[in-house]
Amino acid sequence: MFEKFDHKFKGKKGYNFLITFIGLLFACFLILPEDWWSVTSFLLTTFFSLLISHLASKNIDQQKKQRFTK
Repeated sequence: MFEKFDHKFKGKKGYNFLITFIGLLFACFLILPEDWWSVTSFLLTTFFSLLISHLASKNIDQQKKQRFTK
């Protein structure tokens, strides 16, 4: 069933980072109340989304390297 969603970017570090970053940013603005929408909340949300996305894509890359070295 999921074979049709397999594409050439799947598993790439940049692709994983981008998808995670966009998803986190979108989810934060769905969750945040409209009163909190300001420049500072956008900058904080962007910073934390970038940080989490970077760590998540780095962790996926390390797991793949460990899997292939065993």
